[in-house]
Formats: sequence, structure tokens, C-alpha cells
Amino acid sequence: MQKKIRRTITPIVLIAIAMFFFTFAMVPIYNVLCKTIGLNTAKAIANAVPDLSRDITVQFVTSNNQNLPWDFYPLQTTIKVHPGEKSIAFFYIKNNSSHTMRVQAIPSIAPPLSVKYFHKIQCFCFEQQTLKAGASMKMPLIFQIDPTIPDEINTITLSYTLFKVSK
Repeated sequence: MQKKIRRTITPIVLIAIAMFFFTFAMVPIYNVLCKTIGLNTAKAIANAVPDLSRDITVQFVTSNNQNLPWDFYPLQTTIKVHPGEKSIAFFYIKNNSSHTMRVQAIPSIAPPLSVKYFHKIQCFCFEQQTLKAGASMKMPLIFQIDPTIPDEINTITLSYTLFKVSK
């Protein structure tokens, strides 16, 4: 009888230990993945010389997830930038609920090829945002497009979805 119990408990304990260590590995794995594909990076291109002969149109799109009672939108939906120059865009959020809430903006970039050329230097998406009921805030996004971006990419769409963060 004890052999059966030991054969059952041993794999369960090993799985629990593996899951425990996997939870600690998730953050480094996520960071490596983001660094590899260029998502949520905070780097400027040092000594980049702006390509003034070329314009890239950057479109901003926002949405809320699951009936989130917040206003969330870009203050400008489209801007033209030169590859290599630092640019800034602003987004507006307002908590329309009757209580304090915490949210996180998750980015998506299209076309997929442009991900490695679009560098967020400062972004509200790097951190969770907490607002009291009725409070609002203007949030900056500072970014730079790598001057080596392929010529066939003329438009980049940066989309953010706002998610409620559970407490």
C-alpha cells in the first residue's frame, strides 16, 4: 500500500516543485522574448541621424477590453515622423467608474515587420496605471523609428488595448 502512495505522491511533488521554479523563470523568459522581438523596449537609437527625405505615417488606435468603464484614446490619431528622430504622442485616459481601478495598456504593432524598427523610449504601457473614480490623465509615448526601416514600410499602426488589472 505504501508503494502505491509513494508512486502517486512522488510525481505530484516533483510537478509542484517544477511549477514553483517555472513561475520564477517566467519573468526572465518574458523579458528575453520582448527583447528579441522588440516589444516593450525602452531604447533610443544612439547617434541616429534623422532621414529627412522620408516620412513614416504612425497611426494610433485604442480599445478597452470587457466593458471597461474608461475613456481611452490618442490625442492625435495619426502623425508623420522622419525615421531616426524622437517623436512624442499623447494618450488620454479617464476612470468613469465609481471606484479606484488599475489598468494596463497592451501594445500591438502592424505590420509585424515594423516591430523591430519601432522603439518605445518612454511609454505608459511599461507600467500599470491606477486612477481614482472620475480621475483622468494625459500620458506620453516617446518613440523613435530606426532609420534602417525598409523602404516598403510607409505606415505603422500602433494599437493599445486597455485591460483591467485584478487586485
